Parts: sequence; C-alpha cells; structure tokens
Amino acid sequence: MLPFSISSDAWPKFVPPLLLVCVFAVSGCKQEQLEQFAKQVQEQTIDKLPELPTPMKIVSVGAFKLQVDKAIETSKANARIIIVGDGRPNVLQLRSYQDVAAEEFPSVLVQVNTTATDISQLVGQTLNATVYLSASRYEPIWSCQDQSIASLTIQSVQENVLKGDLRCDKLISSQNASSPLSGTVEAVFAATSVANLDSASNRDNMVQK
Repeated sequence: MLPFSISSDAWPKFVPPLLLVCVFAVSGCKQEQLEQFAKQVQEQTIDKLPELPTPMKIVSVGAFKLQVDKAIETSKANARIIIVGDGRPNVLQLRSYQDVAAEEFPSVLVQVNTTATDISQLVGQTLNATVYLSASRYEPIWSCQDQSIASLTIQSVQENVLKGDLRCDKLISSQNASSPLSGTVEAVFAATSVANLDSASNRDNMVQK
C-alpha cells in the first residue's frame, strides 16, 4: 500500500511512464508484466507525438562569386533570354539586380549573343560574353567590352538554376587599371522575354554610370 493516497480525480490525464513503472514495482508486479506495460506505454506515446512539419524547400536566389582585383560576391543573380527579333541575335543576360531602377551593389552584368531561345540549349557551351561589374557605387567599373572577350561556360541548368564559370584574361577599369577575371555564377532563370534592345535602357545594356 502506498504511503499516501491520491483520489482518482486528482490523477493527471497523462502520467509519465517512469512513474507508472514505479507504481507497478511497489505493487509487486512481475518483471514480464512491467516490460509489457512499458512497451504499451511507449507505443501509445509514440502514436501521440505530433508530426513534424515538412522542411521548406530553400529556393535559390543565385550569386556571382568573382575575383578581379579583389573578391566580389553578390547575394543575387538572375538570368533571362531576350528575343530581339528583326534578324538579330538573341541575348542571354545574367545580372545581379532585378530592377534597373534599383540597382544593387556589387553590380554585375554579363551579356551573350546567342541563337538559343531556351536556356537549356546552352548547357555545355562556352560562349563569348561582355562583362561589366563594380564593387560599389563609388568604385571603378570593370569591363571587357572593347579590350577583350570574356568566356561564359554553362555547366548545368537544373530547376531553372543556371550554373557556370566566367573567365576573362584582361578586364579594364574606368581608372585604366587591368586585372584578370575568374569566378562562378549561379543564376535563377527568370523568363524569356521579347524586347528590342535599342529601346532598352543604356544603363541596363551598357552599365554606364
């Protein structure tokens, strides 16, 4: 007999298994009965455990990771193919900002002339590209438009994310410094759009500041 008494109304709805085992032990229950009871309590407890929520899928927002005269890394990168029309090449555009009117820094723009209309058609190709980049609004603009051509190698396109390598032997800054360019890009493919580059913003096409 227990050294104290508890009314049935006072028992909590959920009694910890260890306490119940102790009660049965004091009552002189056999070992096999204790083991069976413990197993039943364990199974009931597991059945009542709440289901864990399914982990949310992390959607990539992309990034440029480049090395010029210093490391330049962006927190965003998007890709799109612009269908120019009028017999002119289409343009694959990779950039670190979404809105031209709200440019973010570091700022990177990569443009490639192509006949492709779908980004998946470019996987495995190394393409000639023009590059413009700046670490901040107050730092020089690096480009290879007139001096040399960069190479963009597209490694893969999976779940609308383009992954590639970017290289250029010689970038020239707006202060006439020179440096090689190397690095990677992981860009989220936004859309294929139809546009005339002549009517587009010079800031978007040439990154003129």
